[in-house]
Amino acid sequence: MRKNGLLAPSRKRHVHSDGKHDGTIIPQGINELWGADAARFWTGEDGFCWAFICIDHYNLDPFVTVSKSGNEI
Repeated sequence: MRKNGLLAPSRKRHVHSDGKHDGTIIPQGINELWGADAARFWTGEDGFCWAFICIDHYNLDPFVTVSKSGNEI
């Protein structure tokens, strides 16, 4: 397939660094770098609910909201 040029186009490989750092992710100021995650959990009263969690990497200021469905923030 390669010899006849029949392979799908692909991106060039990205060369990664050695990955070593001091274990911290601290930007220069607030609102520059946020981490986010979501989790679905079961409650006996409401059934499945969602928790959306965001945290500012500068001051570790969290933002959390809980919703009955994944499209209500």
